[in-house]
Amino acid sequence: DANVAIGYQALFGGAVQQNYNVAIGYQAHDNAAAAADNCVIIGSLAGRGSLTSAADGTVAIGKSALTALVGGANNVAIGYQTMLEDTASANNTVVGYQAMLGGGGFTNEHNVFMGSQAGGGQWATAASNYNVGIGSLAMQGVMNAAQHNTSVGYASSNNLTTGDYNTSFGSTAGNAITTGIGNTA
Repeated sequence: DANVAIGYQALFGGAVQQNYNVAIGYQAHDNAAAAADNCVIIGSLAGRGSLTSAADGTVAIGKSALTALVGGANNVAIGYQTMLEDTASANNTVVGYQAMLGGGGFTNEHNVFMGSQAGGGQWATAASNYNVGIGSLAMQGVMNAAQHNTSVGYASSNNLTTGDYNTSFGSTAGNAITTGIGNTA
């Protein structure tokens, strides 16, 4: 009830009732199989995963943003292919072309990435949480359980994999850090 759908097959295919959603664009939010409510999905192919009620409050704006999401509430993904591969991540704020692109099927939580391809590398085998990457290509490495890192600047902390509690400020700052703990660059 109280849904808005504009576009071919937008908000189409849900097997159960969904409430208070906005879906605009070709096949936007078209696979919601289990009543994801209070979502705003705008863009061709955005929010196409089988969104469950665990994805309530999702905001996906941009072509193919949050395409694979199934569960994981309160994500905000704005930009072309933003959070493209994430299936279960929650409480992330991601803005930029292909930002947090390769998060995969991990439950990545409480990350903030802003900038073209920020956090956009292929993530390895474990979730990375509580990270902040601001700037084009910031924290774009193969992240693998990286926790509590802050990186601000173009291509900063670009080689970070499993490092924790690292801080980098400035263009390409912190690129020598891969697995370190508590570094400042």
